[in-house]
Amino acid sequence: MSESEILLELQPIFQSVLSNPSLVVSTETTAHDVDDWDSLNHATLIAKIQRHFKVKFSLFEVLKLKKVGDIIQLIQSSQA
Repeated sequence: MSESEILLELQPIFQSVLSNPSLVVSTETTAHDVDDWDSLNHATLIAKIQRHFKVKFSLFEVLKLKKVGDIIQLIQSSQA
């Protein structure tokens, strides 16, 4: 999947978990940019993303995630 295709599929996941239907994330979006993106919601996001894309991330991989673009790269490498 391309970066833009993954980002398009991530959008509603972020909107749902963060209870913000108007939220628009980009590859550069970080938790500091979004209200309510705290550690609990981060864990929920990762769980829903793994379920949606049928991938599994290690704890080490999750700890390295800093922005949405990192999540996209991790999804791409997990699907390769």
